Amino acid sequence: MTRHVLFARGSFLRVVRAALTGAALVVLCPPAHGAICPPPPPLVLIAPSPVGAGSPNRIATIASFTGAVYTWSITNGTITGGAGTSQITFTAGTPGLLMLTVTLTLNGCPYGGGFVNATVAPVGEAVLFYPLPPCRLVDSRGADAPALAGGGGPDRLFVLTSKCGIPAGATSVSTNVTAVAPASGGTLSIYRGDGALSGTTSVSFNPGITRASDAVLQLALDGSGAVKVSNSSAGPVNLVLDVNGYFQ
Repeated sequence: MTRHVLFARGSFLRVVRAALTGAALVVLCPPAHGAICPPPPPLVLIAPSPVGAGSPNRIATIASFTGAVYTWSITNGTITGGAGTSQITFTAGTPGLLMLTVTLTLNGCPYGGGFVNATVAPVGEAVLFYPLPPCRLVDSRGADAPALAGGGGPDRLFVLTSKCGIPAGATSVSTNVTAVAPASGGTLSIYRGDGALSGTTSVSFNPGITRASDAVLQLALDGSGAVKVSNSSAGPVNLVLDVNGYFQ
């Protein structure tokens, strides 16, 4: 004789077929179609906004449940890690809007989800800082010789990406700028490689005195990773440029 027994298991009610053999009740099979799905809990998807265009390693997360299956999707961006889990990393696309959505399934039952619309800012805005061990990018006393010419000489261009751990997608770098043994007083101004001299001073100096200053330097927007350096003094001066981090 076969009986149907209704019992609770976790958050679900299941109908189980059982065979009565003597005094023993033998469970044969709990059919999946017998599950009664509970109402899903309220869930909140957390993601940053705004994010910079092309800015990588951004994190979106939602509540974690053991055994849950997570299905993510994105518009105007790329999921770079964590697909199928409660937390992903993503890279934003072009300036505008980005949408992230996720749905959950638990024990075969729909278990809610969430979505978020994030603003994607222009390249160079809403970026993250990545620290680096101090590293020398430029030294015009050695490999980057000669010294920067003075007296209205041409500005020098230096490519900073792909050195000292700075990736090609970096938008700016955190540096220490040093003017070494200047022949005369003046200033060094460092600006993006595809831009125009803005009049901002990176470091000022007096004759014969080495001076250093911290500066965040914007890199070229054309993807070259370059900066230009202008020497306002009448004589030559050596440049030493050390990096301690970058923005992306």
